[in-house]
Amino acid sequence: MKNFTEKYKPKNLSEINFPDSESEEIVNHWISSKSSDPLLLLGPPATGKTSIADIAGAAMYADFYETDQLNLCGTDTINSIVSQIDKHLTTMSLNFGVKKLVVINEFYELKDKQSKFRTIIEKELYKKNCHFIFTANAVEKDIDSAVVSRCIVVKMSRPSPCVIATQLHEIACENEADYISKQDLENLASENHCDYRKTLQALERSLHNYS
Repeated sequence: MKNFTEKYKPKNLSEINFPDSESEEIVNHWISSKSSDPLLLLGPPATGKTSIADIAGAAMYADFYETDQLNLCGTDTINSIVSQIDKHLTTMSLNFGVKKLVVINEFYELKDKQSKFRTIIEKELYKKNCHFIFTANAVEKDIDSAVVSRCIVVKMSRPSPCVIATQLHEIACENEADYISKQDLENLASENHCDYRKTLQALERSLHNYS
């Protein structure tokens, strides 16, 4: 049985708590236009950055999503990342003629090696064959300015307790727990510092203990 974090993971952009409509429009346009510019998603943990990357991959590649999207982490060495990207590009795809997607989570962890990606994303080999998404639990000043200037930047933020409570109330009702009020859920969100993932996990524990 899936836990709540897996079960209620956003499946489309309308389920993401964007800070404003403009940010959602930017991501929507990046996906629909299949932009060649890298997408850089910044913000605290549990604000939907990884979910946006997964939704983008599913929208752009449909049935070929698992073979055409490569997920990497900034905690890897730069040589390992480049090697895996090169290998990904040589892997045969049934989705002929379509660029592959490379997602690098925790991009900030590359530290002083971030600048190397300025060269990578400008290489003709990668520009012709890759879409890049970078995610980082960071603010813009923590990312190499040369990389930022070459990206479409979307800054995510934590939603208010009220927004989280509204979403979680639907989940509670779906699990026949309509005895939980929105105020209780707002309090739960506040206790977890508006971290949606932690609040969702706390709700799951609460429902499990009640049953």
